[in-house]
Amino acid sequence: MLAAVRPTEMRFGVAAMCVLALGTTVSASPAWDFAGLLARAQSVAVVTVEAHDGAIVTFAPTTVVRGSFSPHKKLRFRTDAAFDAGVTHYVAISQGDPARGPPTSDARIGQGIEGQAGFRGWLLYPVRTLHGREQIDPTLLIGDDGAIALDHLAAVVKKSPYRDHGP
Repeated sequence: MLAAVRPTEMRFGVAAMCVLALGTTVSASPAWDFAGLLARAQSVAVVTVEAHDGAIVTFAPTTVVRGSFSPHKKLRFRTDAAFDAGVTHYVAISQGDPARGPPTSDARIGQGIEGQAGFRGWLLYPVRTLHGREQIDPTLLIGDDGAIALDHLAAVVKKSPYRDHGP
């Protein structure tokens, strides 16, 4: 025989569950260093903006370092993509794996704050001229990455081969 639950007992149970839920914390996975991102990148390319129509941006590859990057590739940003006027090149890194699937046409500048493990799409890193050298914008890299000059990108990519299970 089932016992009846009185409304006061139910309110106490709901309140107890709320207190327990508030006491637990959920956090995003930590940001990955550039080598970790490269481990999930089947494709890495230096690209330029070809056309910009709100949240849809068309890119053209200038150098493909690993994998492939089709000409006139359209990528979708969550909001209107705002690009710095002085930036003409970006390093595009695909993110995907066999467990979660290949990269989608979603794109973002740098990695997101919610963590990287489940993201499928493209990360774009602005290339800036700093101290006379073209390099990936250091403000979007993790401290351990240091400076990554564009003329050393192929060597950095070669040191971090694609692994179908990520870093």
